[in-house]
Amino acid sequence: MEESGSRRRLIRGFGDDVLLRIFAHLTLRSLAQCAVVCKYWNKLIESSSLLWRTMYTKNYKTLKATVGLTFMSKIAKLSLPRSNNETVTDWKSRAVQEEQCAQLLSGSISIQPWKAHRGRVNCCRMMMDYIASGSSDRKIRIWSSKSRHYMEEYTLPTSAAIVDLDFDTNKILGIAGAELYIWRRDGKRRLLRQMGGHNQRLYSIHVDPEVSVGCEDGAIRIFDLYGGGCSSIIRQHTEAVTGVGVNADLHLLASCSRDGTVKLCDSFSGEKVASLSSKSSLAAHCLQVISDGLNKLVVGTASGHLHCWDMRMHHLLWKSKVSNGAITSVHHQPYGASILCVGGFDGIIRVVDCTSGHILSAFGCRKNVHYNHTSISKSPSVITKAPKEGFTKLGSEVLATSGSQSARDSLLKDSFNVTRCLPPQLAHRLSDDFASGMLNRNDPPILSVRLGMTKLVSSHPDGTLALWEFGL
Repeated sequence: MEESGSRRRLIRGFGDDVLLRIFAHLTLRSLAQCAVVCKYWNKLIESSSLLWRTMYTKNYKTLKATVGLTFMSKIAKLSLPRSNNETVTDWKSRAVQEEQCAQLLSGSISIQPWKAHRGRVNCCRMMMDYIASGSSDRKIRIWSSKSRHYMEEYTLPTSAAIVDLDFDTNKILGIAGAELYIWRRDGKRRLLRQMGGHNQRLYSIHVDPEVSVGCEDGAIRIFDLYGGGCSSIIRQHTEAVTGVGVNADLHLLASCSRDGTVKLCDSFSGEKVASLSSKSSLAAHCLQVISDGLNKLVVGTASGHLHCWDMRMHHLLWKSKVSNGAITSVHHQPYGASILCVGGFDGIIRVVDCTSGHILSAFGCRKNVHYNHTSISKSPSVITKAPKEGFTKLGSEVLATSGSQSARDSLLKDSFNVTRCLPPQLAHRLSDDFASGMLNRNDPPILSVRLGMTKLVSSHPDGTLALWEFGL
């Protein structure tokens, strides 16, 4: 107790002014790390408007020296609008947004693909340094973005494919077939609940805080995590609901469907509020709700168009043709609401300005990775012996490429944590012709994409995940 007390006195002994002077010399990443040292430092960092104004000014000068004044002027237009009364949140958000925009629009890009599942990876999520993936092989895996080894695995009790998922530090939710599955992320990793009973295939999921799922019959079913059953059914569409999202500020539930309609309803009562689109040719595939005061709804379609609506006024803000192929995934970060990350069947990642729909940057990799007859294993330390008959040694890994089924099963049973990784690849920023999808490329199709601060993850039909890392 005396030792811990002396540490607390040492941390506080510098005084607020001295600590703020020290913090002002750090980078944004280092400052974020200091904010989790203790509650005292966290409160000091979070509440100091002068610190964040200093950090923004210093970071702006550094970025300007790196990418140039012209490019910084372009990035500054994407950040929050200036006001006379700047708050801590304004300075913090602007500094983070400009850092992210500089990384995405002008930084170098390296790609690290790896074989994650034996089936197609239908969905992926990213939270800090953890990546969750769901596949048609009935498995959900939690990966480390640093080592690309999977640390947790959850298997469905049925033969259905994982269609969509969500996760946090305590639980994992996945939909497969007509069932919603909830696993507990503790040492036992047990299946906590299995909810269904309506015999309707599920297509999409949103958790905030209740679980909203889009169903094949055009309805949205709301599940109560604590009660363990369906609490309400909202019938909005005539065909499968492919995307669901909630705007907590306006208390609106948004949904899109294969029938081409995009609709809003009250998130509490389920009462219909507005029908934003009634065109049957729209064939919406995905949606993204942008809150944080912007109150926008972006929908990606099978024709390669993005549509953006004002959720408060219920009118179309812009429509943009960004690809010749179907758009399968749209994502944005709360701190980077001025930009969207878009992925589709053409395999190209696009960064789009959410205020105008213009493509700011696009990048892809021509190398289509194949993993035919390659087994996934789980730990490098247990397969360092010389390969037996039917196995191929590649570096420190042994890959089951042929031989008897029992030999391959034996290798997989004894192993624990190695993935089949390829050397990092450099992505190519594309010209305007490629960015608008007017030319054909040989990029692997993208089924899902999730954006972080300096990286994004994408999932692909060949069972692979790809981590895209950006740097100045």
